[in-house]
Amino acid sequence: KSSGRLGLGASFKLWCRNAGYGKCFFSLFLFILAQLTRTGGDYWLTIWTTADAGNPKNHIPLDPNYYLNYNNISKNAFMIIYAVFLVCFWIFMYFRGMWFYRIALGASTRL
Repeated sequence: KSSGRLGLGASFKLWCRNAGYGKCFFSLFLFILAQLTRTGGDYWLTIWTTADAGNPKNHIPLDPNYYLNYNNISKNAFMIIYAVFLVCFWIFMYFRGMWFYRIALGASTRL
C-alpha cells in the first residue's frame, strides 16, 4: 500500500468517473444553489437593516434601485421574506447532503 495526498483535480476526476458527469455537475449545482440562497438571505438582511435604520443616507450597496424606498415594506414582510430565504436554504442543504451521501456511497462501492 502507498499513502499520500490526493489532489483536487484527481479527486474531481475520480468523483466524476465513479458517479458520472451528470450527477457530478448536479451535485455542484446543488452546492452553488444552496450558497446563492444563503447569500441572498444575507443580502436581504442588509436591505432590511438599512431600511430599518430609517436614515435616507443609508443606501443599499451595489443596489441598482438606489432610490427605492424600502420604508413602505412592513416589518412582517421583511421577516417573511427572510424566513423564505432561510427555509429554502435549509431545504437545499438537506437535498445537497442527501445527494452527496448517495453519490459518495455509490462511488465508494465502485472503487
